[in-house]
Amino acid sequence: MATKKTVKTAVPEMPPKLPSVMPGEPKSGYRVNSHFPAGLDPEIYIEKALVVLKRKFPWATREHICHDNQYVFEVIEGEYQLVQYFPVTVDKGRRIEYARYVPFGSTTEKKAVDMLACIGEDWVMDGIHAVDKYNMKIPSRYLLGDWRLERVEFSKLENGYYTVDVQAGNSYTGANRTFVITPEYLKGTFEDFLVRYHEIVPPAFGIAVADLAKDEKLKAFLGF
Repeated sequence: MATKKTVKTAVPEMPPKLPSVMPGEPKSGYRVNSHFPAGLDPEIYIEKALVVLKRKFPWATREHICHDNQYVFEVIEGEYQLVQYFPVTVDKGRRIEYARYVPFGSTTEKKAVDMLACIGEDWVMDGIHAVDKYNMKIPSRYLLGDWRLERVEFSKLENGYYTVDVQAGNSYTGANRTFVITPEYLKGTFEDFLVRYHEIVPPAFGIAVADLAKDEKLKAFLGF
């Protein structure tokens, strides 16, 4: 009997590493130190962004920001700006090259750090699964402007953390935000947790503490 021949597909190599700063001259009078006091090394801002990301998602790592991306400084409209390059497969999968993404306005240290932290947020929940969930029953009076609060879902993650996912919308659109409940908030009693709840979920995004206090199922779900 003839054996089936296995054809191995070559894995394309990543392109060479890009320089930290692309060639280019800023406009006359532009001062780097006024915009990026720490200099033009992208690694500095990746580390700063990781600190920001860890405040919200304590399990965050550098990989959530970087992946196979490269970040470089380029002169755009006369000013240095942090630019993202991400790998894309081309030539029917035989080659990888970098696609360029210019985030809006990352022209200062704060904006660059915020941009990197935001990229990290897009990935930090990837691969983290919930082992249990609890959807609160939402009183009908909760309105956020012309939006109605549609869902407040508590999840217990496989890494031991809890999250609160808040979703609101109207007849045209909707949006959601996820907030992490770190272990420090679950020390003490349920009443202690309620006192600090709005440190986790701002009042504009959540249910009143008085309504949370009435929910015995939530209390049990959080382990109190």
